[in-house]
Amino acid sequence: MVHTNNIAIVGDGFAAAVMVVHLLRQGIPAASLSVFGTGELGRGNAYQTSSPAYRLNVREDLPTIFTDDPLHFARWAERTIKDSQAKNEAGFFYRRNDFGLYMQALLVAELGPQKLQQIHARVDRLRRHKEYWVLEYGHESFNAKNVILATGNASPRWPCPVDIEGASPGDISARLIENPWPGDHLKHIAPDEDIILLGGGLTALDAINALAEQGHRARIDAISPRAIFPPAQAPWQRRTQPN
Repeated sequence: MVHTNNIAIVGDGFAAAVMVVHLLRQGIPAASLSVFGTGELGRGNAYQTSSPAYRLNVREDLPTIFTDDPLHFARWAERTIKDSQAKNEAGFFYRRNDFGLYMQALLVAELGPQKLQQIHARVDRLRRHKEYWVLEYGHESFNAKNVILATGNASPRWPCPVDIEGASPGDISARLIENPWPGDHLKHIAPDEDIILLGGGLTALDAINALAEQGHRARIDAISPRAIFPPAQAPWQRRTQPN
């Protein structure tokens, strides 16, 4: 079966949601848009987490969706989010899950009574055919005059084959956490189990913070090329708005 629309947006995270919002503000009707993605639009990999310990990597005045209103999220958070742990000396660092709620609230407000089509599938192939782009997914295809790739960051993958001698596939998946972003792995980790983190970036800090908040007391080793964690954010003030 072949479907057709004017604009197809590939992705279901922040980039895709922001694209939908700006197209709507340009006067393009929602009926002209079709979004491809298997998750909740606006959450993507970063903001679908179930862990309250995962927080934004930037303070509340920096996630800018509207250049003419850079504090849109900050105002929404102030009146909507109840989070006594968000504030530190550098500003407010809200939970990622709450930012996902903001994105969904923004979409609802911008759509109003309009309905947006989301096709819950992953695009397998994109090709040109005459005046259309053809998006293939499963055994179906979709024709679009315009295609916007808004896929964001891919989920983490192991850089090499992994195996535990004598272990079942289920045991391997429970002990080797390939993608920590959703946060659902935390409930399977006992507080007295030693842990090795491959990487020393912001995701590693998220993992350490989440483990600490659930009372982890065993050893945690982080392995990274430079053995340096990201520095703490400084309490700087913005003097000029971005162009």
